[in-house]
Amino acid sequence: MKAIAPLLLVVLTACDCSMSHELDGGSDGGRDAGVDGADATEPLDAQVDSDASSPDADADADTGTPPTCSEEEIEFGWIRADEFPLSQDVSDFLVIGDEAVVTGGDFRMGPDILAYSIDSGEWRVVAEGRARNEAASTIEGNRILLTGGGGRRGRETIDGFSTDRAEVYEDGAVTTVTNMGLSRGNHESVTLDDGQVLVAGGWSWASRREPSEVTGTCELYNVESDAWRFVASLNDPRWSHSLTMLSDGRVLAIGGLQGQDESVVHLDSAEVYDPATDRWERTGSMSTGRAYHEALLLPSGRVLVVGGQRARTETLASAEIWDPATGEFSPTASLPLSAEDMASVTLPDGRIVVAGGVHFEDDGDGYGLATVHLFDERADCWQSMSSLSVPRGAFGMVLLPDGHLMAAGGLIADFELNRVTEISSHPIDLILAE
Repeated sequence: MKAIAPLLLVVLTACDCSMSHELDGGSDGGRDAGVDGADATEPLDAQVDSDASSPDADADADTGTPPTCSEEEIEFGWIRADEFPLSQDVSDFLVIGDEAVVTGGDFRMGPDILAYSIDSGEWRVVAEGRARNEAASTIEGNRILLTGGGGRRGRETIDGFSTDRAEVYEDGAVTTVTNMGLSRGNHESVTLDDGQVLVAGGWSWASRREPSEVTGTCELYNVESDAWRFVASLNDPRWSHSLTMLSDGRVLAIGGLQGQDESVVHLDSAEVYDPATDRWERTGSMSTGRAYHEALLLPSGRVLVVGGQRARTETLASAEIWDPATGEFSPTASLPLSAEDMASVTLPDGRIVVAGGVHFEDDGDGYGLATVHLFDERADCWQSMSSLSVPRGAFGMVLLPDGHLMAAGGLIADFELNRVTEISSHPIDLILAE
């Protein structure tokens, strides 16, 4: 996810530590080790056997034999890179042009927008004191549309209130565009095939004079005309749900929460939005309600849903696949350990990497995970990969243009925020070729 820029690169010993573990984000521990004994000053790509053959994604399909998952762990190193200017968790992590851009999550008051230069290998603060849980979607021209959020500290707002603010990030600057029609936080957004951005659901609490409510309203932003309009509402108001673009241009909304505080309900429902007809249609339900999960499009056009929570301190290891041909969910291979607030990346060959998250034991004790797993739809299984150097949940992970994976920020222990950034020692295609 991150390019290996001219940094002092170091490999950290991977660990999976409990929430009681204390970690200094600036620690130098383990920084003098090389990659699997290789010379740390040598270019990382050169440390991979140059004779390694590229994986043939269609090899098994050619023979008609379904691929199988190996029980062996896929081994590689994680390398410490430039750190966040300040510790924070991550709502969205997007790559545009020569930058990787982070927006703030739920656990820090007034989080920042941060941008990582792939060329220089350095982070910088783009905008301070942002609303928590604002949604971000890429739009035409290497830009990002930023919408809503949970408010910020200041004289005019109290943290927790939602905002109707909309802005565009471009070339290191944030500019204001037309506001949404409704204030909302913990909502989701997705860019449609025609370039417009759909914003759906969330909770709305504009001021102390108004009651807070979970909303099913949806809005569509026209980038060219800088205008918002309300479109069909969700059948089930929801927040902390997922939105996934389907291969045919429709949008799938899955799970999430209704209500707040003690009255919160974890939804098992799903529904599909068709931009051509401006309608949300109910589809099959999951086997259990879940929120804070991952939902990703598979090469077949189906959607993988994995992990999340079905109660405040009850995390899920189960995974399900939604099939657009039948509109139904069916069980698939589960993760070895349950988790919510994970990070995930879809690789160019369609396989999926899922990492980290927060795991809760039966007694309610929670701790961060450093685990990393690879999902192959054809084999219907998860294969272990080398663990992150830092256990973390509510963080960001991306695939950088040069093929390296990058993980950044999040929660480490006892909801302690961190500023640690780490990169895979080699591009992921070379890792998977061995």
